[in-house]
Amino acid sequence: MRSANLSIVLALMILSASSAMASNGLDIWTVSRTDVGAPWGRPVNIGSEINTVFNEASPDISADGLTLYFDHRRSLVTRGLDVVYSTRPDINSPWEALQNPGPYINTNSSEGGPSISADGLVLFFHSTRSGGSGGWDIWYSIRSSVGGPWTAAINAGPVINSGVAEWTPEISLVDNTLYFASDRGGGWAIYAAGITIDPVTGTISFGAPQSVGLVDAVAPDISSDGLTMYYESVIENEILTATRTSIGSAWSAGAIIPLATASNEAPSISADDLTLYYMSIDQLGIDVSPYSYDFGDVEVGDSRTVVVTISNVGDVDLTVLDLGFEIGSSLDYSITSAPVPPVILLPQETEDVEIAYAPSAVGFTELFFEVSSDDPDEPVVQIYLSGAGIQTELPPDQAIAAIIEFFDQSVADGTLTGTGRFPRMERRRLRAMRNILRAAGNLINGGYYRGARMLLRVAARRSDGFRRPIDFVEGPATSELSAKIQDLLTALATE
Repeated sequence: MRSANLSIVLALMILSASSAMASNGLDIWTVSRTDVGAPWGRPVNIGSEINTVFNEASPDISADGLTLYFDHRRSLVTRGLDVVYSTRPDINSPWEALQNPGPYINTNSSEGGPSISADGLVLFFHSTRSGGSGGWDIWYSIRSSVGGPWTAAINAGPVINSGVAEWTPEISLVDNTLYFASDRGGGWAIYAAGITIDPVTGTISFGAPQSVGLVDAVAPDISSDGLTMYYESVIENEILTATRTSIGSAWSAGAIIPLATASNEAPSISADDLTLYYMSIDQLGIDVSPYSYDFGDVEVGDSRTVVVTISNVGDVDLTVLDLGFEIGSSLDYSITSAPVPPVILLPQETEDVEIAYAPSAVGFTELFFEVSSDDPDEPVVQIYLSGAGIQTELPPDQAIAAIIEFFDQSVADGTLTGTGRFPRMERRRLRAMRNILRAAGNLINGGYYRGARMLLRVAARRSDGFRRPIDFVEGPATSELSAKIQDLLTALATE
């Protein structure tokens, strides 16, 4: 377990330290929401004021939102990282030129993972410089005033640094705690240690670190109220949140924040808990939402609509070349509102397409809505659409909870995965299959067995191992999932 986890994180370190692709490196992104508890919006690349041809990573936003610290590879010909920062006069102004916090912070070794205290007077970071316990150690520097010079960095000492790897520190003054990631227990986990700052000597004393119970985890960041932890999973390469009811109580299990960008890492939350800063691999091209949609049961003669949003999540202009349904599709589906191709989308720009489903007869239908673009990775994106025309209700019967539970467990243990050439496509097809099963369950619970059988036949076709139509899932559990679906179809045949 130790070697597997360590290899994952070291790979991220190497990528951050040595990769310098102009359009496929690490960039800093932001995503916002309107209120705590509201869904997160669409991720936005923070822009060229911060992101360069080098890698930018591990952001940390100040409490006032006017200073952003982060990692920056110092040149194309050296492998080292520096901690840098950028400021802005107010939150609506653009970020200004990058600045170096000085020689007490950066050395000829690598420094990264900055964390600025809420009062702006303490800066923690990790470094490979000499004078530590070996490998990546946690260091800190204190200054007397915001904007003043940083003093000589101090190693956090053997209480914090174990001689293996300690990094991505987070200083939280709301509970006077240093959070950090360590491999000391044989695998990456997040630890917490109480801190006491001595303003006279300019030093910090640390309590004994304790695991917070989150494993395969790094890069913790604590909300201003101390009740939410944002962190990175080294297994999922996604950002998760854990919560607690009060300062000092136990942290909950983590929950993934669904973001449209790939490989989401190193989160930093704003003081108002509404804007998340993080690092991600640059993306070139197209994104659509939703990736699949079930119109459900619609009375013959009525209609229902869905809006498909096409987004340019890349750093260059994207041209949408064509919009339409696959050849031979049901005439029950139509495009009711859409731009006329070709359409050029600037980076982060979107266009909406409204699609209507108006069943002309009782029965289930399905098709793919296709978006063609000049994205070289995904020249044609397919959105799976389905619906069932109904006129009468069927009596209630058994649910398919067991199949859905088997599906979720198989996904969790890795024996069932989505198909596709890219991780994003795999995740979408996996979600599409679960949506089909869930929709069938809703139909069964509501007594709509005919529509449920049709949905289950779709699920069976998408897991039967044949090339056409394309399977949505694969893996060791696929055959058992397909058999369970067939068994349920047989049981429903008499209903």
